Formats: sequence, C-alpha cells, structure tokens
Amino acid sequence: MPAGRPRKVAPEEALEKAMKLFWRKGYDATSISDLVEETGMVKASLYKVFRDKKGLYEQALGHYNDNLSVPWINGLLQSKSSVKETIKRYLTDIANASLNAERPSGCFMVNTSVECASTAPDLGNLSSGYHDIRRQAFLKYFQDAIQKGKIEARYTPEELAEFFSDQTILLASLAKAGADRKRYDTYVKMAMEILD
Repeated sequence: MPAGRPRKVAPEEALEKAMKLFWRKGYDATSISDLVEETGMVKASLYKVFRDKKGLYEQALGHYNDNLSVPWINGLLQSKSSVKETIKRYLTDIANASLNAERPSGCFMVNTSVECASTAPDLGNLSSGYHDIRRQAFLKYFQDAIQKGKIEARYTPEELAEFFSDQTILLASLAKAGADRKRYDTYVKMAMEILD
C-alpha cells in the first residue's frame, strides 16, 4: 500500500467508534472533522456510507439499541427465573454496564432525548421510540407474570412497566453524576422493594 494512503475502515467499525463519540460529546458538539478523526474514514467515505452527520447519528442510535438495549429486553422476556430474580438481574446488568469504565458515562438515548428535544426533534423522537419499545417489553412481561400468578397484582402491569422502564433510564444515567457501586446497589435494592 502506498505510504500515506488511508486505511480502509469497515462501516461496522466506524459506526461503533462514531457511536461512542456521539455518546461522549453529543450531537451538536461533534463535527464531521471529529468523526473523520475518530473513525479513520475519509470524509467522502463517511458521506457515501452514512449520508451525513445526522444519518450517522441515527445509525449510531440504532447500533446502541441493537447491541445494548435489545439483549437486555430479550433476556427479560425469555427468562425462566422468578420475577424477582429476573428483574434484579436486569437492573444489575444495567448497573454493571453503566459502571463499565470502557464506555462513556450516562445513557446515549437519554442524552439524545434531552439534547435533541429542541435542536433536532426527529432524533429526540427516534430515541423516544426506542424507550417506548422497552416500556412495551416490560408491559408484556408483567401482564404475563400477573396473568400466570407469578406475582400479586398490587400494581397494574402498566404501572410496573412504567416504573421499571424509568428505573432503566435512572440507572443508566447515574454514572454521569458520579455514582459508585454502593449507590447503584442501593438503588437496585430500593427498586426491588416494589415487588415485595
């Protein structure tokens, strides 16, 4: 390969790097130059593969959802354990991921919802759509659990789905506020008390 010729970067690799950059810096603060430097792709290739910065951000959100949110949702819906064991494992997995020093702090989707609500509302709406998918998964899970008598119906499936979906957002955002393992464990313990 001639000296100075840029390395060809796979779109999947570039998308992963772009996701982490957007997650860390936000949409508005990330420039095309930042993305070129971070991904290793030349500007022309970025535009050819991802259309523009907004198109890349949309794909980054989808990548985040597919690789982080979906596995957690599938684990919830496919669990054969008791309700308490399943929910505690779900919340603990969120906590562990949020404390992972190799990832940017906070929740990429929450960051998007807050930042883009006024500056890029269609991106904010896209993020909200992913939140709704999670909420619907919790609703399905608790409807089934109550119907089969796995838990007492002290709260409606809708209330439980709303509560634990919101706990996901809370736990995923705490690291940005400097929360440590002890604080996470306390929040998980308190959240679980709603199922006692």
